[in-house]
Amino acid sequence: MSAPPSWSPGDQDAPSRHGLPDPHGGPTPPFRSLLGLVAFAPAVVGPAGPVGAVGMRVDPAAVAQQFTIGPLSAMVETARGDVQQRAESARKRLGRRGYTVGPVSPAEVAGYAGLARIVCAKKRGKRPAGQPVIQMYTIIGPYSLTLSVPQAAAGFERSIGQVGLYPVAPPVITPIVRISGADVNAVEEKITITRNWVKLTALVSRGRVTQSTDEFAMASLSALRSRLPDLAVDNWQPDVFLGGQPCVRDTFLRGGVNRSDPVRTEYWWAGVVNGRGIQLFVSATRTIISLDEARPLHDVVVLLPPDTDQS
Repeated sequence: MSAPPSWSPGDQDAPSRHGLPDPHGGPTPPFRSLLGLVAFAPAVVGPAGPVGAVGMRVDPAAVAQQFTIGPLSAMVETARGDVQQRAESARKRLGRRGYTVGPVSPAEVAGYAGLARIVCAKKRGKRPAGQPVIQMYTIIGPYSLTLSVPQAAAGFERSIGQVGLYPVAPPVITPIVRISGADVNAVEEKITITRNWVKLTALVSRGRVTQSTDEFAMASLSALRSRLPDLAVDNWQPDVFLGGQPCVRDTFLRGGVNRSDPVRTEYWWAGVVNGRGIQLFVSATRTIISLDEARPLHDVVVLLPPDTDQS
């Protein structure tokens, strides 16, 4: 069950929504996040010690929830200070990554008071300068919300309506996210956590999926291989994820093209749950890990059950 928030989570009414009409002719409900993370994973110790978040408390500050709607990206993270501190932290990070960072000015951000600025990737070597992006920051209770949209699409951010964030009872550590101006057909959902040299990515595709788990997994794998031609694939077999939901699992080998690109493993799970296509990736950023080391990290991802909805 979700706990009542101690802050204003946002208005859930919107005059229209991004997405597709309901096939039965009724209005489509607003988008609501499907996945969350729990605080603990079973302890598994690899050759180099505990792997990633495995065997220890998952730090909420290391978790990012990202939602993509057309040209817009919305990022929800644990707040570290007020909105001015959030904007200053972003300025420093973007500067280190080679961006020109403009001054902030007051702005309404997804229905809340916040700050906005224009950022742009600098020209580096043969890479041309990037297109200007409007980045907007606000604080909602214990969370920060960052919206990014190309300057060429300025105003699109107003069309998503308000973003509501709702706490969930322990052991879940991530909030339910509702986007009043979008539905499941418009939003791609992603959760990432990186700890030491292991990264977990959970991805929910846009829209409803009518394919079987095998069909969805085969289509997703084909798309991955077309994007990553050096991807070596092995060990396709049935498995479970998200607390016992059926899926398929495969093992990838990445890298090894040159000495600066070490060979590393990535474990991948894919399936269809409640009509949604879900993929989980657990990857080592610098080395090879075993399935026993990777599996507990994938266990921290859970489905948010319907009864966690805010009433």
